[in-house]
Amino acid sequence: MKSVNFQGLKDAVAAINKACGTEIKIISVKKEKLADAIRIAVKDKLENLPESVKEFYELNIKPIDEPPKTLLGNTMEDMLKLAGILSVAVDDKAALKDVEDMLLEHFDGLSQDDWDGLSVIDGGVDAQRWDSDMGALIKKKLAEKKKPAEEKKPAEEKKPAEKKEGAEEEEKPAEEEKKPAEEKKPAEPRPNFKFGEGTNAAHILEILSTMFANSKGEGITMKDLQDACVKAKVKSANVKGRVVNVIKYASLPEGGEQVVKEGSLIMPKTSIE
Repeated sequence: MKSVNFQGLKDAVAAINKACGTEIKIISVKKEKLADAIRIAVKDKLENLPESVKEFYELNIKPIDEPPKTLLGNTMEDMLKLAGILSVAVDDKAALKDVEDMLLEHFDGLSQDDWDGLSVIDGGVDAQRWDSDMGALIKKKLAEKKKPAEEKKPAEEKKPAEKKEGAEEEEKPAEEEKKPAEEKKPAEPRPNFKFGEGTNAAHILEILSTMFANSKGEGITMKDLQDACVKAKVKSANVKGRVVNVIKYASLPEGGEQVVKEGSLIMPKTSIE
């Protein structure tokens, strides 16, 4: 509690005692004990609690009680719940930003079917909503970064020229018709895209690469890859379905075209480069 003023804590507790008739000890009491007394009084909505105490809590104690968040507003607790939904392992020592980046990348790699199958879990974390909200926030922040450079001072309004006698009034151009809303652009190619380390998608591609190396240049069937992923205990509620979706996405331009299909066989792109 180094950042909270000791005298401020004592004054707030004294105000509680006076207004609410409590007898909370103030003398020879550590800062944390005084802060706890204020927390309890505010959270229990103690009768006659002074507004000054509520304000002191909001300004000095509540910020300390709140868990650290990323710039996008994510706490580790919520992100761990999301990782559980996605069956993604998180390193205990991982930084908040690293976990957030890993989740964003993993969501980016989900097929439409997998994304549609995401659900709300206990704790109130809605995976679909989180992904959508993060996309909107990132788009907004990118727009804000560009805004200062693009903003220009509005041009000074010019006074209309005085109409000369006998001059006919020029016709005003008809207002342009409103343009229809632009259609959603298809996903852009990402030649250097890779699935995040530690994700089940990356694990599946690692297994494919190993199998291809052992196949003496022959492609791998989807069934053989699925069986190998089940045997390797890839983390997913539906391993076989996850394999199909990962390979499908990884073969697309937005998925980095990491996988090439030849008939019923699949192989890593690097194998033919």
